[in-house]
Amino acid sequence: MFPLSYHDLLEKVANIDPVVYAETHNFTDGAVTRLSPYITRGVISLPFIRDKVLEKYSREQSFKFIQELAWREYFQRVWEVRGDDIFTDIRFAQSEVEHYGMPLVIADAASGISAVDAAVKELCEVGYMHNHARMTLASIICNLGHYGWWQPSQWMYYHLLDGDLASNSLSWQWVAGTSISKKYTTSQSLVNYWAHTNDCGTFIDFERDDFLDKPTPKRLEVTHDMTLETVLPDSDALPENMDRVLLYHLWHLDPQWRRDEEGVRILLLEPAHFEKHPVSEKVINFIIELARTNIPDIRVYVGNPADLGPKERVFTRAYPAIAHWDVVTDQREYLFPEVSGYHKSFFAYWKQCEKLLKNQYG
Repeated sequence: MFPLSYHDLLEKVANIDPVVYAETHNFTDGAVTRLSPYITRGVISLPFIRDKVLEKYSREQSFKFIQELAWREYFQRVWEVRGDDIFTDIRFAQSEVEHYGMPLVIADAASGISAVDAAVKELCEVGYMHNHARMTLASIICNLGHYGWWQPSQWMYYHLLDGDLASNSLSWQWVAGTSISKKYTTSQSLVNYWAHTNDCGTFIDFERDDFLDKPTPKRLEVTHDMTLETVLPDSDALPENMDRVLLYHLWHLDPQWRRDEEGVRILLLEPAHFEKHPVSEKVINFIIELARTNIPDIRVYVGNPADLGPKERVFTRAYPAIAHWDVVTDQREYLFPEVSGYHKSFFAYWKQCEKLLKNQYG
């Protein structure tokens, strides 16, 4: 499902059909790209994907696809401005919270809702979950189970190969009604529609309009003993003399970055980050394998950037999670670099992006 080679990834990009994507991406068997792990890890950028699609398809044909790409950039822009606010209720306090942690039947893939249980199994086994399943899961946990959103969001992030802190946290907040003043709801008939299932009699088998009025089902009240820890690998040996370090991180594994320049290439795994935001061994292994497959002679180092030499000799690419690193940082590539700052809603942000899209690709 997730090839490691950059060549294979370019093939995936070349095969994107934005027309079929727009028609089917909300279904679990739809034409989703499964590019999210590579976007999160900085192997390819949003503008690169956009430009490749627009080489073959018109702006009108690509509109919905580009809009979906823009969601990810929007969340990143919020993070850049609001910082760690994205890890707390960002605009509105979550209402009616009765439980904390993670519902056991969800974590055990034993909810009795076949699409949800299949999605949880795929998440834990493969590291992926369809976006509609993510929204449904969050809605059941937060808005029917009345759990605080933060700990379940950490559980999901822990398992995701495409774990983007901004997209994950702010998507959960969008569902829980802390970033907009409306909560996302679901129903068994809606789940059956997008997952092509035929479940009935589950604890969400009622009208969607009744979702927020239901008490917490007894099955959701038992919490999962959630211990999330990251097992980091041993560091590779580093050269004694490192006059120039080209530094990669969890969100910057671009094989084309400074490709022809001399320097010791290092993937840095910072322990303090994983204490705050742990990920599974599967995620760590995926990141390391991506780096080793596509970046020649890269070394893995577990530690801090200050360990690698004077800051003027260490180069990396900017990202919100490494804003505290005192090194030389290259700017990121943006889908819509002209639209920066904080927008309270995606569609306020998208209104400006849409104008640029029409002007540049009309």
